[in-house]
Amino acid sequence: NILYGKLRPYLDKVAYAEFEGICSTDIIVLRAKDNADAKYISYLLHHPMVLNHAIARTTGVNHPRTSWKMLSKLKIPLPPLPVQRRIAGILSAIDEKIQAEEGKKKALNDLFKTLLNDLMTAKIRVNNLNLEVDNYA
Repeated sequence: NILYGKLRPYLDKVAYAEFEGICSTDIIVLRAKDNADAKYISYLLHHPMVLNHAIARTTGVNHPRTSWKMLSKLKIPLPPLPVQRRIAGILSAIDEKIQAEEGKKKALNDLFKTLLNDLMTAKIRVNNLNLEVDNYA
């Protein structure tokens, strides 16, 4: 299943769900047909062409929404199924790499904050360190 947030479509809310469940009425549940790969479609729904189409067809001022009726008017040519799967696989690998790098960044940021706190509370003292510093001035 592909979950598409129809409330405020400019927020670009799309999720690929690999499990059964229920959702609010502000979610459009899409199921890929036999000639389409669900992961590929979920990535495709983030494309500016789809996003702009959804935004241009919103109704309501305070709570702008799009609808399946409006979204279904957009015609999207699909490459052959093996190509869709290959593209989705590449994009999934990129997403995993991004998540891993974000995890590393968070761990380093947490370490920095911990060390800074330890320095500021004098748990660690650095006044007797011998450090060589290159002067590039």
